[in-house]
Amino acid sequence: MSNLNTKRQNISIYKIKLNPFNPRIGAAHGMEFDENELSQENVKNAIETIIQGEDSSSDENISSNSRDSFRALKRSIYELGGIQYPIIIQKLEKKENDFEYIVLEGNTRLTIYLQYHDMEKDLEGYDNRWDEIPCEVVASTDKKFFHQYQLTAHIVPAKSWGPYERAKYLHHLKQKGELFDLDEENLIQICGGASRRNTIEKEIQAYEHMQKWKDIQQKDLLDYDASKFQYFYQYQIKKTRFEKIGIDENEFIKHIGMDIIKMARHVIKLDQIWKNPEVDPDEECKKIYLDENSTEAFHRLDELKRQKSIVETNDILDMAVKMIGKVDELEKLEDRKMFLNENTNAVGKLEDLIATLNNFVEELTEIEKHL
Repeated sequence: MSNLNTKRQNISIYKIKLNPFNPRIGAAHGMEFDENELSQENVKNAIETIIQGEDSSSDENISSNSRDSFRALKRSIYELGGIQYPIIIQKLEKKENDFEYIVLEGNTRLTIYLQYHDMEKDLEGYDNRWDEIPCEVVASTDKKFFHQYQLTAHIVPAKSWGPYERAKYLHHLKQKGELFDLDEENLIQICGGASRRNTIEKEIQAYEHMQKWKDIQQKDLLDYDASKFQYFYQYQIKKTRFEKIGIDENEFIKHIGMDIIKMARHVIKLDQIWKNPEVDPDEECKKIYLDENSTEAFHRLDELKRQKSIVETNDILDMAVKMIGKVDELEKLEDRKMFLNENTNAVGKLEDLIATLNNFVEELTEIEKHL
C-alpha cells in the first residue's frame, strides 16, 4: 500500500457512507450482504446491534469478548471526547445523495459518532464535537484501493500488545498518571470500564509483583524473565486464597526463582498441592513440589485422588452391613408400621435400591468368573 496517498482531514459525519459490504455485519441478526447493497439504515442498525450486544442468542459469529471490546471502544471514545486514530475513508467516484466518501476502516467508530451526535445535538451547550470525525482521506476513487485496504487491515492485521507489554504500559501510566491527568480510575474507564476493571487491575498488580522479583537479587535463582508474566497474573487471581494458606507474594517469588512451577496453568491450582488435608493429610505433594517441581507434585496428587476414590467405594460394603443391622432392629410389626408412617414412599425407594443392588451383584458375579 505504499502508493496509497492519504490526507488528514476532519469530515462531516453525514458525508461519509458506512461500508455496506463489511463482513462483520453478516454476524448481526437478520443482516447479510450479497450482490445487493444494504441500506445505510440497515448497516447502522446492524453495527449498533453488535455494539449494544443485542440478540446474543442468535449472533453465533460474535463472541462475548468482541461485544465487550465494542462497548469498551464506545466508552473510551466518550471519555476522551473523540477518537485518537482517524478512520480511513475513500472519495467516491461520484456523489451518492449526500455521501462523498465511503469507509475503508472505521465503520464502528463512525457509528459511535453518529450515536453521540444524535444524543447530544439538541442539548444546551452542545459543542459540535461529534459533527465531524478525524479521517485519513484516500483521494483516489480507484476501487482497487478499497479492497487492498480491507485485506491489509483485516486479513493481515497489526500485531497487538501482549499481556506483559500491556500491563507494563498501564503500570507506567498509573505511576505517572498525574502528568497526563490519568489516575487508575481514568485508565479503567478509558480501557472499557467495569467490564474490564478486574482484568486491568490484575494485570497491573501482576506487573508490580514481577518488579518485586526483579528487585530481589538471590544467588542461584532463576533470572528475571518477562515470559513469566502469566504466572504472576494467575497468582493475582487467587492471591487471597494463596495468602490464607501461606503462599504470600514473597513466597511465590521464591518458587519462581527456584523454577519449580513448570507451567503457568499450574499456578491457579497450587493450593491443591500446598494444603489439601482431605486428599493429602501428610503433605506429600507439597514436599514433592518443593523438592522437585509442580508437574511431579500434580502426578502424585492424581494418584492420591485415585486411591481415595477406591477407599470411598469400600463404604458401600460398610453401608450394607449397617443397613442389615438397622433392618434387623425393626423386627416388631409396630416398629415397621412406624417406619412406613415416618418415611414417604419407603417401599418404592427400597424396591429401587433392591433392583440396583441386584444388577450390581449380577455384574460383579460375571466379572468374578474371569478373575
